[in-house]
Amino acid sequence: MSAPKSFVITCADANYELAGLRWHGWGSASATASGTARANDCTPNCAAGHFHAYPMTAVADRLTQCGKARYYARLTLVYAGARPKGIAKRSVNTLGC
Repeated sequence: MSAPKSFVITCADANYELAGLRWHGWGSASATASGTARANDCTPNCAAGHFHAYPMTAVADRLTQCGKARYYARLTLVYAGARPKGIAKRSVNTLGC
């Protein structure tokens, strides 16, 4: 299990992703990263929208076994300042196997 430097939050369109992740404690019960969320404003639509960067902290926890692989089942994002439109200051994401 290796720590990702980036992570796509929304399906495969990459309109909301985490980049430049620097992890501490990866592989332990919980791990914390600082990095940047990049979100497309989708104005006037997602194809013609612009990406904006927002500093954030990520916490990965609920370390789980999936077959022979281990993964974190929850990813919590915390924004200290500005954040993407429609995203809470503290956003909890469930990750699957």
